[in-house]
Amino acid sequence: MRLGRFGNLRQKFFDSLLLVLLALAPLTTGYIFYHKSHLEGGASDEVRGVLFATQLLTLLVIMAGVWIWRHGLIDRSSRLVLRMSFALLVVVALSAFFSGRPDSYIPTAWLLLGYLLTWSIFAFFKLSIRLVAIALSIGGALQFMLALSQFSFQRVIANKWLGIAEHLPDIAGTSVVETINGRWLRAYGSLPHPNMLGTYLAIAALASLFLFLSVRGRWRLLAGLGAMVNILGMGLTFSRSAFVGFLAGLVVLLAGYALVTKRSDRRSVLLVAGFSLTILIAVSALLYEPFLTRIMAIGRLERISIESRLNQYDEAWGLVKMSPWFGVGPGMMPEVSAYVLAMYPNPWDYQPIHNLPILILVETGIVGLIVWLALVLSLLRLGIKTVFRRTGFDSVLPVVLLIVLLTAGLFDHFVWSSWFGQLLFWASSGLLLAAVRVKIDSSVER
Repeated sequence: MRLGRFGNLRQKFFDSLLLVLLALAPLTTGYIFYHKSHLEGGASDEVRGVLFATQLLTLLVIMAGVWIWRHGLIDRSSRLVLRMSFALLVVVALSAFFSGRPDSYIPTAWLLLGYLLTWSIFAFFKLSIRLVAIALSIGGALQFMLALSQFSFQRVIANKWLGIAEHLPDIAGTSVVETINGRWLRAYGSLPHPNMLGTYLAIAALASLFLFLSVRGRWRLLAGLGAMVNILGMGLTFSRSAFVGFLAGLVVLLAGYALVTKRSDRRSVLLVAGFSLTILIAVSALLYEPFLTRIMAIGRLERISIESRLNQYDEAWGLVKMSPWFGVGPGMMPEVSAYVLAMYPNPWDYQPIHNLPILILVETGIVGLIVWLALVLSLLRLGIKTVFRRTGFDSVLPVVLLIVLLTAGLFDHFVWSSWFGQLLFWASSGLLLAAVRVKIDSSVER
């Protein structure tokens, strides 16, 4: 009896840690252990090595998983995902080795941590996906409060304990929307860029809508409130990639719900679609001028942004030709572009290309891109197969999370180039595998 209680306690500890990690994923508190000049002569400084608090929390989740280790059944599709994940880790490590640049081992370590997190969630997570949705909704609500204060006061106040840098709309380098009436500060939350916050809030909003479709009574009202708050917060980021990701995720969420419920509840589908679009339209109407500027790409800053992103494709093809098979090394595109191509006078003009597949091609080569595409396709195949088998609505949410990240990744780079993006991607992958494993375990028990 005591051993059984101890086992339950360990399981609860693991599940609780994971839920806290998902809610605090945007937290950027960290310890800088490696600081390096961007270019020779110290023209600009760039932080290259940070140990984030969420990385320590991820390590705790993995260690807690090892603590409750037990063997279980693995179906063929899940085994393929795990193998492709490990293959990607190996290719990235080889790319870092062949690049000869020590800095490239930092993103490799992120990938290793992400792979172990996926394996831990797959093997040991036993709670309902609804609790994951609650954790994401709460995390989004916390970020909304921060975003609302930043947008209201048009200032991001620095806080070293939260890892937040100061941002003012009249300072160069701050993410703003410039209109004829002035510069509008885009909300950052606790993250380094509004696009990252917008994507997290898109995920949180869809998690709230997932709860709205899953519960009844007053809990549905609370879920609707959470969705409204998170959609409003997403609007304050003015992130185009987040909006597109949200709409793609919403389509998948509603289609999955219709398939799982055999189209018996069309009223809920129409209600969620109408509610979401109403909130989006309301936010756009309240902030008409900056929204129109972003959507229509009007103004000086929008033109500069589009031109710089188009120029990144020229940089990318030049680097691919230089190192076609294993790339220039993970995390190395900006630095290699600055030293080899030297297209711009300012070091801060060199960024990773805002396209996830092409960034992976540049940094890990043709081999890395093939393995990554195989991993993504195996995940999507597993998710689609699970939904079409009508194994339950819980399996839909992880697919939605992956769709949001992959869609946003077509217009941004943080899903690959930041620990925050890696954390969300690997956690979503693990949750999908866990949802499949739970169905297998329950069928075996029957």
